[in-house]
Amino acid sequence: MVPRRLTLTVAAVTVALASLLAGTARSAVVTAAPPVAPARPMPVIGSAITLLGAHTLDRALSNLAAAGVDVIRPDFLWQRMEPKPGVYDFSHEDQLVAAAAKYHIGVVAILAYGNPAYSSAGGAARDMGLGNGVPPFGVGATWLYPPDPAHLPEYRRFAQAAAQHFAGRVDRWEVWNEENVGWRFWPPHEDAAAYARVLRAASDGLRAGNPKAIVSSGGVFFPEVPPGLPEEGGIRYLGHLYDADPRIGDAIDAVAWHPYPYPFVAPEVDIPANGSVDSTVSQVRQLVTARKSPGEKLWVTELGWPTHQEYGVTEDRQAAYLARSFAALWTEGAEMLVWYTYADGEFGEHNQEDAFGLFRYDGYAKPSYLALRTFTALLGGCRADGSVAAALSLRANERALRFACPQGYITMLWTAAETTTSDYGPLEQTDARREVLVPAHKPAVVVTVTGRANQYQLNRGRISVEISPSPVYVVDGWWPDPKNRVR
Repeated sequence: MVPRRLTLTVAAVTVALASLLAGTARSAVVTAAPPVAPARPMPVIGSAITLLGAHTLDRALSNLAAAGVDVIRPDFLWQRMEPKPGVYDFSHEDQLVAAAAKYHIGVVAILAYGNPAYSSAGGAARDMGLGNGVPPFGVGATWLYPPDPAHLPEYRRFAQAAAQHFAGRVDRWEVWNEENVGWRFWPPHEDAAAYARVLRAASDGLRAGNPKAIVSSGGVFFPEVPPGLPEEGGIRYLGHLYDADPRIGDAIDAVAWHPYPYPFVAPEVDIPANGSVDSTVSQVRQLVTARKSPGEKLWVTELGWPTHQEYGVTEDRQAAYLARSFAALWTEGAEMLVWYTYADGEFGEHNQEDAFGLFRYDGYAKPSYLALRTFTALLGGCRADGSVAAALSLRANERALRFACPQGYITMLWTAAETTTSDYGPLEQTDARREVLVPAHKPAVVVTVTGRANQYQLNRGRISVEISPSPVYVVDGWWPDPKNRVR
């Protein structure tokens, strides 16, 4: 994950948006989602474990399992796993994989970064004593520099050894992370052509070590940035990746991206030059299709909103946005959804980077944790059946997504009245509420985003439901269990 832009303020974001708006005719308002093909099974649900707060790893894994999480997404650091040239040590990762397996949680392993033994720039940084880089974000850390072209055979060898060692326990691999953010994860500057060579070497090694390996490109930081900054937006960078190696699709099974909205607006808000969070699926799909690589799985390997008073959202909004974005991205066709991250850091009240967690630093669960548990418990085993907003005569800023479940249908409803100038930081909060009529059968049960269930009385085959920015689930004809996921 990229540090959430080095203490950006609302004013700075407004200026950046103004410059972008000057070059685009797109409207910065919430737009209705287009219809999509139905019958999409629930994506793989994951969480980062970058920060654990007051919890032990075991406690965190237990909580994630209770929330219906399928996978965690940790760094498998090359520098740690090959501390000396040709000498491998997988003990740290072995312990992590075993701990997750205890709770039936899988691993999406980030084949993470470089090794100063195989990078002239990384070696020079090491010799200068830079070690873990410049705090607080580790900029220029010795292990972030990519391998030299002459050392790609050693990188391939490492990838093969790792894949072979973990075969059957770790089969999903993501090669690097946010490599389009050069100042942070590909120092000193992003280089799509160089990354294409690294990606192909890694893929060759992973598949040689484990023929069943599922290889993903590194999750790109999706938002576009104003010209002149040392990074590229995700779509632009992926285009350059395919330019550098038009057959790179042969080396991967999935394309990954991180559709963080900047500023931290609602997932439906159409941000100039980026689109909405849920529209990123179609943007990535269009790109890989145009590059004759349409078979790639579509993975969202990071997404989140910080609960930060100056440049974030409230805890209730974070919960609502988790459920809304996961439902919409699933309906659009994302096959993996990973939340960033498990817990807040120590300085969450002052640093937005430390405020993305499902749990506060003291271990107290935020509403977003309950929202995740409710989402997986209600919709596990279901299939996304598309939008029914038109059938319910909803307004343009209202959403209704239907899910076909073994017992019947669940309809998820909410309002999406937020804009680029509301509902984050100190800006005004919207609260668009309205009663709508929804067809239903007995027992008609309405479940809140955090899992409170109530039975509603039918009137001529319909119930009256209040919808708001916080989603509700209308369960049509049975009593659900909003705490335990059906797999």
